[in-house]
Amino acid sequence: MSTDMNRAAVIEALQRLGLRLQDAAAVHPDESDPYYILTAQGERDMAFAHVLDYDAEMVEEDDAYAGWVRLWARVTGREHGLADVASHVDFDGGTSWLAYRLDGAAVRMEFVQDGDWLDPDVAERIIEDFGDVPGRVRLYVDNGQGGTYAWLPEESIAGFRALFPEAERA
Repeated sequence: MSTDMNRAAVIEALQRLGLRLQDAAAVHPDESDPYYILTAQGERDMAFAHVLDYDAEMVEEDDAYAGWVRLWARVTGREHGLADVASHVDFDGGTSWLAYRLDGAAVRMEFVQDGDWLDPDVAERIIEDFGDVPGRVRLYVDNGQGGTYAWLPEESIAGFRALFPEAERA
């Protein structure tokens, strides 16, 4: 990743690529690394619209999956179609579940939770349900234990890859 830019230049570059800055306070004033600026997170949302950063070792509370579904809905603009979100995590090896309604269709998944790791089948279904944003292409930057999704206009992909060469279509 390029680190030859200052904070303002990185923010400006990301905005030119189609990522709207929605929480400037989330970006630390001394930060200049493009990855940390892209993945900056405020109290409720990411610093930039159409960006979702996660750590796969994220399941620490009973409602972790419900929270992740709500996050995906906010980031992809699907909140209006989401209802009845609930989850239960049995950290003792019993049946865990996630349920929600998306555009009127009921979704319910049952699974056995493995420690604090995000269940890959559940994650895959959430990505399948919420992954597309009309007029944008989903890119992924792997960080080894999770990653960052960014939804960009097609014409911005080359510019994004100039900042994040490891970014791949997801």
